Amino acid sequence: MSGRNFFLTGADELANGIERPANQEAGDLVLSMSLEQHFSTLARTVDGPTAAREQRDPIVLQWLVSGAEEETCTTTLRNGVLVYVPGKDRFAGTPQTVIKLSREALNGLMYGPTGFTNAFDAAVRDGVVQIPGPRPQRGESAQGRCGSCAFEPTGPIT
Repeated sequence: MSGRNFFLTGADELANGIERPANQEAGDLVLSMSLEQHFSTLARTVDGPTAAREQRDPIVLQWLVSGAEEETCTTTLRNGVLVYVPGKDRFAGTPQTVIKLSREALNGLMYGPTGFTNAFDAAVRDGVVQIPGPRPQRGESAQGRCGSCAFEPTGPIT
């Protein structure tokens, strides 16, 4: 791009505003991700040192994800690291809870605008995500029922 193009683009943006793409979401990319890719993305958001310091015992969660085919996986937060295992993890021990949700709900949790923690709490309250026990009331967090106090990614996952 020549210097002239930079000046013309700048003048156009000043006169008409910056042109934004109609859709900035990952759309098809998100829909094509495997469970492993979803949880690998989530693992990047965990504050490892804080999680290791605050959570002495491992947090083991079993996930049942319905969609075209039902998928099962286990995640374990141990020593500040979130580990994904397809199916049941025989070495992690008994899961603290089983989380049931649709693939569509998982996509919304991972990449929604309110961030994982807020989206998870709202989805449990609304019955979109099912975990054993009574639904939390407004203002209550469902995170404690999963044993996930140190596992609280904030903001949208990118």
